[in-house]
Amino acid sequence: MSSLEHARQAIAMARALRAPDRDAVRRIVALAEPHLPEPLPALGPYSLTVLAGQPPLTARERLAVVLEPAAVRVFLPALRDGMLRGVDGRAPASGAPDAIACAEAFRALGDWLGVRRPHPMARMLGLEISRAILARATACSAHVTGLLEQPDYPDLAALSMDLLHLEGLRWLAEVLADTRAQAAIARLSRRLARVTLTRARATMQAFLDQRDLPSLFDNAGVVSQVDNLVVVTLRILDALAEEEEERTAFVPTVDEEALDGFLGTLAELGEALLRMLAAAAGQPGRESFFSSLLRQTECVLRIAAHLDHAARPQRLDDIERRLRTRLTALSAELADRLGEAAAAADADRVPLDRRLAQAGELCAAFERLGLQAEAGTLAVRLRAVRQRITR
Repeated sequence: MSSLEHARQAIAMARALRAPDRDAVRRIVALAEPHLPEPLPALGPYSLTVLAGQPPLTARERLAVVLEPAAVRVFLPALRDGMLRGVDGRAPASGAPDAIACAEAFRALGDWLGVRRPHPMARMLGLEISRAILARATACSAHVTGLLEQPDYPDLAALSMDLLHLEGLRWLAEVLADTRAQAAIARLSRRLARVTLTRARATMQAFLDQRDLPSLFDNAGVVSQVDNLVVVTLRILDALAEEEEERTAFVPTVDEEALDGFLGTLAELGEALLRMLAAAAGQPGRESFFSSLLRQTECVLRIAAHLDHAARPQRLDDIERRLRTRLTALSAELADRLGEAAAAADADRVPLDRRLAQAGELCAAFERLGLQAEAGTLAVRLRAVRQRITR
């Protein structure tokens, strides 16, 4: 029988041990007895008939005595192997239990075997798993350091994947009640999120300072990774909500400083993009520039809107409200210009078509952002302009 099958049996056994009534005891014995050096006695206090008739606490204690060899030789090692596959990031085999399910069963069986005193084999295997978790977390941290040392804008997709992997490792350590690994991984993941936000902020700030095409490209590369930025920022918000970093009176924590700096630059970036977007509207030769600026503005708004958290700062609401208000005003201004141009007897179709295309892009952005009322209002005005110029 394979290690995967043993892990599945161990998980089923751990679940049955939660409430070891008569039927559960029979299931537990049926799973474990094939792995015992010899079958249970037919008579006496450790026979199946007697075990199945005991109160739950007594049944648990007696089962731990007679089934210990199976748990130690077969089930705990199989659960360890299942967790190590998850820790290493190996693709699970078809039907294999996940690492968290293995961890929950491992802890349950370890607690069951250690009813009177901690079981040495459970402790030894637990230490092996703990070392593997910490080694993998350290490898993630080293990978992040390498990514952040690259001269280009940060690869937020790779960084957020490392962060999610660290959070998975922390969850595994939490299930195993490994407080040492939990604390170490929490520090690593917080540092990763903090440094990533700082690098993202530096890229955005470079665009605000330089306003050239290379910095515009780098900025677009950062703000377009909305989901990844949200993942990183939520990690900081989690840390602040849970007060993972010790506070000093009247002194902001490094997590707070990183978050405040990022949100301040995000707000400044939103304002700058809106000004540039308004300046590019209707201007010849600025069509692709307008589209790029609109996409980046939409991304900034998405970042602010998607950071839904109990510790969500008021500044995010301010950024979201400000961007929506300014985009709505820009759409009204663009529609007014279109109406005036269409009403002119000698209207030039080239600039008129340019503004129509840009207004259409803005309408599509409203729809993607879920601003149906704004999209509907602009669509009605665009339809009226098109009807006027086709008469």
